[in-house]
Amino acid sequence: MKFTQNSTHKQRKRGLTIVLSIVAVLVFAIAVGAIGVRYWYQQQLSPLTQESSQVTIIIPSGATVSQIATLLEEQKVIKSARAFEWYVRNNSLRDSLQAGQYLLDSSQSVGDIATAISKGKVQKNKFTILPAQRIDQIRAAFIKAGFTEAAVDEALDPANYKNHPALVAKPTAASLEGYLYPETFQTTSSTTPTEIVRQSLDEMAQALNPDLIDEFQKKGLGIHQAVTLASIVEQEVPSNGDRRMVAQVFLNRLKVGMALGSDVTYRYAAVITGQEPTPFIDSKYNTRKYAGLPPGPISNVSKSSLEAVANPIPNDYLFFVAGDDGKTYYSKTQAEHEALAAQYCKVLCSTY
Repeated sequence: MKFTQNSTHKQRKRGLTIVLSIVAVLVFAIAVGAIGVRYWYQQQLSPLTQESSQVTIIIPSGATVSQIATLLEEQKVIKSARAFEWYVRNNSLRDSLQAGQYLLDSSQSVGDIATAISKGKVQKNKFTILPAQRIDQIRAAFIKAGFTEAAVDEALDPANYKNHPALVAKPTAASLEGYLYPETFQTTSSTTPTEIVRQSLDEMAQALNPDLIDEFQKKGLGIHQAVTLASIVEQEVPSNGDRRMVAQVFLNRLKVGMALGSDVTYRYAAVITGQEPTPFIDSKYNTRKYAGLPPGPISNVSKSSLEAVANPIPNDYLFFVAGDDGKTYYSKTQAEHEALAAQYCKVLCSTY
């Protein structure tokens, strides 16, 4: 009996030692992992390059932190989008990042870049028409830049640009909505809004080149229809690859007579009708309610969105959802779409 008790005691002691050893190993591994992650994080905050390399970055209105971080990494300004997101979150800058055009340098640290964007240190002596902007937002930007309301309203009157090549397909009674190409324009003390608008239309005319128009026509789209669809694509997704995928999804829906179902269109309808943004707004611009394309663009368009409509990536999807993680998920059925939305779009989808 005595031998058995000693044996049992030794076994328990040995078992406890093993457990404590395992716990110690786990604690050590976690500590080493934490140190490794922190070291990686600190390394990613350092400048991408030692030598100065300036890059002009346009941050569109409404861009999320994830989208801004991805843009900075893709444009070779920072090392890691993930590290930028962490820095913004850790320093409570999420709600202070501002849209606009910035002249950034790859020799700047993540902290310097985030500070510049959070303080709105945009380029001076320039006027920028941002992508995905409605005509009323562009008007407000002109006025904010110091131009008078009268001069801006005169500049935005389409009657001043009759026979301009960028407007050959625009319905006569329509505004310039969708046709002001996003670009940065050099300004002087004598620059007028009309001069800027004309330059923007010139840029749009160059973007709508014959090859692009030919591709639109192959897909059964006139220029105005293509610009309209591109404006929806522009607002739906930010990355070039996803825009080409999403453009094809919308073309698939048009082909089978299915409503586009784009949430950004009923939000536009809410703005122009002065109503609360809901999917039930009775407006031809609301593609959740009415099939086919809306009467016209819902914002201006960038080159990538025009090219996405002209040269989409072939697919047979009918649905897509933008996830909270910055990725876009595609599906063929309503059931698959709802499952993906429930899994990946908990925050973003709650705003629609």
